[in-house]
Amino acid sequence: MEIVRKWLVKEMPNLERAQKITYERHFLYAQEGTEIRIQHYFDKYEMERKVLTTKYSSENQVISISPAEFDYIKTICTKSIFRDGYILESKPVIELKVYHDLYEGLIRAEVDFKTEAAAKEFETPDWFGIEITESELGKDRNLIQLDREMFLDTLDSLTKN
Repeated sequence: MEIVRKWLVKEMPNLERAQKITYERHFLYAQEGTEIRIQHYFDKYEMERKVLTTKYSSENQVISISPAEFDYIKTICTKSIFRDGYILESKPVIELKVYHDLYEGLIRAEVDFKTEAAAKEFETPDWFGIEITESELGKDRNLIQLDREMFLDTLDSLTKN
């Protein structure tokens, strides 16, 4: 089970010591709290099925696939996300996600928790902005439903609050 909360970033943290992880993610299906996607990062190629179970958590099933399978499957995908990740803390895990291409401008902090109680009790660092866990920008399965104009309007409305 994965338990995560997400925020927009108000102020960029220092990334000097953070390792950059480049993600390429392509979606086969994303509706009604379920997504099926393939992803590539480092030397890993995966197919993942993710089902939302509560406000903060989801059940995930991941299988490894070959680079050739990844390249073939991505030809039948309709939506893609490209982003860089930076792991900043380990307890709890805090990762900064910087989006590219269609979602350029989205910089999101994600915090992984061991329990829902820990997720509810978390005190945010000063560089975190507004929480977007439940917004259209909080989950990639919702983000891919937005075209560039809708994305920019949503981002703009959240940053003006």
